[in-house]
Amino acid sequence: MTEVGPPRPLTLRFVALNHGPDTLGNAPLTTALTRGLAALGHRVEVLTAWPHHDLSRVAPGAWRTLGRHREHGVRVVRVPVPAPESTPLGRAATHAAFVAWALAAGRVSTFGAADGKHPLDAQIVPLPPLSAGWAGAPGKAPVVLDVQDVFPLNLSHLAAQHPRLGPPALGAAAWLARRGYRHAAHLRCLGPAAAAALARLGANADHVTAIPNPARLDGLSPEGPHSLRATLSPDGGPVALVSGRLGAALDLATLARAWPQVLARWPAAAGPQPWLALVGAGPAAKAAERLASALPRTRFLTLQPIEMLGDLLRSCAVGLVPLRAHAAAASLPSRTLSLWASGRPVVLAAEAHTDAAAQVHAAGGGAVVPPDDAEALAVALLKRLAEPARAAAEGRAGSAWVQAHATPARVAEAWSRLLWRVVTARAVR
Repeated sequence: MTEVGPPRPLTLRFVALNHGPDTLGNAPLTTALTRGLAALGHRVEVLTAWPHHDLSRVAPGAWRTLGRHREHGVRVVRVPVPAPESTPLGRAATHAAFVAWALAAGRVSTFGAADGKHPLDAQIVPLPPLSAGWAGAPGKAPVVLDVQDVFPLNLSHLAAQHPRLGPPALGAAAWLARRGYRHAAHLRCLGPAAAAALARLGANADHVTAIPNPARLDGLSPEGPHSLRATLSPDGGPVALVSGRLGAALDLATLARAWPQVLARWPAAAGPQPWLALVGAGPAAKAAERLASALPRTRFLTLQPIEMLGDLLRSCAVGLVPLRAHAAAASLPSRTLSLWASGRPVVLAAEAHTDAAAQVHAAGGGAVVPPDDAEALAVALLKRLAEPARAAAEGRAGSAWVQAHATPARVAEAWSRLLWRVVTARAVR
């Protein structure tokens, strides 16, 4: 039977550490979803921090103040956090401050100080950060956890990348995640593999729904300017692009072994050799900059203005998402959707059983290679860089998949149906 949407507008609060105009992490996903739900007529409020995620800092003085404004039909309430996220201690301070605000807001059961006549129907809490573990405390509207990363499946990966996190910190993180899974009214995840993992971790399978993330479509299309290509490729060779948040999940070491193989095997008939472009910001940005200095035909650029995102993605022949082993087991990289929206294929390094790999295979939008396999990565890149027709066909397939499954409007409609199920189930009880 076809599921129908809500017969009335819902009153919703998102409790999300990151929101636009930040462009990295969960910020663009939450921004697209809140605006999509508001466009459907729902009353939407976002409790969030001041913009800080892209540069690991906020504007001077902003962390001391509260802010309230409305944008694209969404009421945005900004709260102060320290925001020095470039260090583990700084991230802990930021998350602790936001948890305090979230706990305070959770005790308020109406929508906004100026619209108190509407009781909250539901709260949506993205995970990460693990502050979502407070979900389910008595007296609040039902909580839907938006599970972007399945904790504690990725804790071993986090421990390997952040050796200063000892067993107590990792144990606390696992406890927070499991508490959220148990007490939330519903869990939203990104695919069947994530849903199965949540069930194994104790979540009620009937209370888990898989919905893809929305693709960012503003300024993204296969056709349009690509002025950055001259910067990334001075002699006109095709460009392989790694872009977005340069974090611990990216496997730059395997990429460093694969790239010389691509250049060594490049067929002379294909024209100028390709270029590798590393563009973005994050904890691994310094390592990416050093890699660009060490590898031939490699460029590094800092994070570009969001207005240039479409130009940047169209400037490449293929997008590259080289994840470390196990990094895709608990999450799904959203940069894949942006590349597809721009008509570019993707080469993804991830385990075959993950939702990330299944998404690429379902779309026909590129190739999946095993993590830590420089040979396979080089072969997949070479096929798409040296064969423009193959790359173009896969880019079109990825773009078609986005239009069919992951536009902000389609994702917002799926969320709207899910939230109505949660609200009606609560009413029955």
